[in-house]
Amino acid sequence: MSRDTTESRRARGTERDVNEEFSQTAWTTRLPIGKRTSLIVDPPDGRIPPLTPEALKARDNRREFQLALMQATEACRKRMRSCAGGTYRPVSARRNEPPPLYVFGGIANGINRADGPEDRGVAERCLVAAVPDFGTVVSGFRRIVQAPGQVAMYYDGIVGTGWS
Repeated sequence: MSRDTTESRRARGTERDVNEEFSQTAWTTRLPIGKRTSLIVDPPDGRIPPLTPEALKARDNRREFQLALMQATEACRKRMRSCAGGTYRPVSARRNEPPPLYVFGGIANGINRADGPEDRGVAERCLVAAVPDFGTVVSGFRRIVQAPGQVAMYYDGIVGTGWS
């Protein structure tokens, strides 16, 4: 069913139209959208700006930490691409240090150890959830706390993934 067919099934300005009783536009729209997934409007030239010095430093620190953990692995011994920039050596003295940044990614973006939950990515730790739909049947516990000039909202999605 096309969008035109759906819209022609309801009379404009009626109660049925206001309630969108026959509107299936969200599910049946077939508009040509092309291959673009986003539109950059800022900066005006459309180019992604370079990383800030702080972001470059954080990236370099993380890569240095990853390479320190990898240096005693087969990947570095065989000079594989995943160890680019690193060298094969005995286990690093940094082996038991906490990561310099919170680990968000999984195995690909994570680090080469699994000594505790902080070494694993958020998806692997079941800490990823979409913004909740507060109106569903399966909604969990909700709490809204207000203070002068502040509002805090908490939502538990039943499966242990809290959102705030």
